[in-house]
Amino acid sequence: MESGQKFALINMSDHSRREKGPGMKRLLVGLLAVIGFGSSAKAYDTDTHFYATYAMARYTGIRHEVATQIALSAQWMDESYISDPTSMIFMPITGIKKRRLLHFPSSRVVGTVGNSTEMNTIGGIPLAIEQMIAKEANRLGVENRLNDLQFMTETVADHPFASELFMEGLKSGNLMMASAGLHTLEDSFAHAGTTAEQGHAFIWHWPDRPFASPEKYMRMSRAVIRALVAMRKLLPAEALDCSLKLAPLPTQTPNCQMGADLLGDNYAATAAIANVISYDVLKDPEFVRTALIDLVNRSTKAGYIRKSKAQLVELFRGLPIDGQHDSEEVAEVMMERLLMEEFSSNKGSVNVRLILSDMGRLPADASPALIRAYVQSFGVKALFRSLAQDLLRWKVPTPLSDEHRVELEDDKSPIREKEMQLRTKNIQALIRNLYGVQLEMIPNPTKDDAGFDREILMDRTAETKVKVDREITYVTLHLKERNAFDHMIFKFLFPSLTSQDLISLITKAAQIKAQMKNFSKIKADYDAYLAARESLKADPDLNMISRQVELLKLDHSSGFFSTGYRYAK
Repeated sequence: MESGQKFALINMSDHSRREKGPGMKRLLVGLLAVIGFGSSAKAYDTDTHFYATYAMARYTGIRHEVATQIALSAQWMDESYISDPTSMIFMPITGIKKRRLLHFPSSRVVGTVGNSTEMNTIGGIPLAIEQMIAKEANRLGVENRLNDLQFMTETVADHPFASELFMEGLKSGNLMMASAGLHTLEDSFAHAGTTAEQGHAFIWHWPDRPFASPEKYMRMSRAVIRALVAMRKLLPAEALDCSLKLAPLPTQTPNCQMGADLLGDNYAATAAIANVISYDVLKDPEFVRTALIDLVNRSTKAGYIRKSKAQLVELFRGLPIDGQHDSEEVAEVMMERLLMEEFSSNKGSVNVRLILSDMGRLPADASPALIRAYVQSFGVKALFRSLAQDLLRWKVPTPLSDEHRVELEDDKSPIREKEMQLRTKNIQALIRNLYGVQLEMIPNPTKDDAGFDREILMDRTAETKVKVDREITYVTLHLKERNAFDHMIFKFLFPSLTSQDLISLITKAAQIKAQMKNFSKIKADYDAYLAARESLKADPDLNMISRQVELLKLDHSSGFFSTGYRYAK
């Protein structure tokens, strides 16, 4: 890889390019119009972008303090409002451009042959987002003609765009920029085969899970290690830890002196690393137990199950929660026990009729005979499996297959929370065992648009509160670093604009938001005033004179002075 000046470890300010481009100033208007919208999202999750990046940086012989900076910058692509993959994505040019350059690397320029193939396939430009892209491209006067472009771009692992930010960081000696570029490189593998325009919304978090494709994950790790070795060459000697020798393959060379290929081979051959990558947390007993508790709680609330806490504890005691069975398999056993117990005893602890009718399988007034006939015709085992699948759907991830191609997940569920806890715990344990440090990242406390405003304006209330603990090393980017990161990404995405342009944008956006907030309050007060007038006019206890008096008092106290003509009726 081409190298540049040495990294400045203390000064992490931006040294990014500033090219002139047509129409970039006009983008401020589009940005300003939507600066208040957005949400957070992730690609590979924190266990990869922060913790695994830290682990790989340490493995290449980079010392803890610098590895922490590298890992934080890589993770911050998902933490910052300006760089996360979903905020402002409905902006036809800048929103999708952000996703393509930072998270879904791919090229939109394919030439007339590629364009004609796409047009013949999809029949013109039927989708609203593609129509918006074409309209904005014309308006901004882009150099490429529309018949050279594709409007549905497919992410490619290790695409040249995946290294653009990284390479700019190397050339300029900007450690934060090169480190942030590692995120895009990692995402190019996670998102390979998905589009920048639609992302992986229809398969939800499956691209994020290391164990979903350990082979692809290890290819990603090798690519990142190659990039880290290139970064290592630009680091001063004091930034390296040459006492580290972690090599399962025979060698006397310390990690800080190994080449990228040898490091990659040793990293892949380290059993502890391979085990963490391939570990299926969806079969972890803690995860399965969490999923079943959630299922029972939802089923009890819906009236499906009526059992005491002691009875439920007894039920769980006999289930195969052993690390070998996933939630669906264990839920199938649980449903079998519950329903067979109900069929044999008829105690009413399971409302079979409600379950089957609520799921649209039988009418609400189905007789016991009809229920038994349905169960027999469906097949007892098949019914248990089907009910388990339906009750867990969209709550517990189901591996993609030829028969399961669409996945949705409840990100606010305790099940998703437990999955991430386990994945994070496992990679933290690996780091502790390999490098002797208990590491924990503090997320960005200002991830939304309002927080972004405070970051850019250096509002001290946006500073991160860092915990102090003798056993745990808490790390995060502080306000000054977050501000530098935001400006760096802004100038990378809009190279013809300046940091002052971003500050002006945020200032204008804050003014508009304040005006909109004030307008909303005035409108709410006015609506309440009109409702109060209608209430007085309809009050049967008031005569005509007293009603007029009360209306006049309301007019003056509210500040809304009517002419009288509006309310003459």
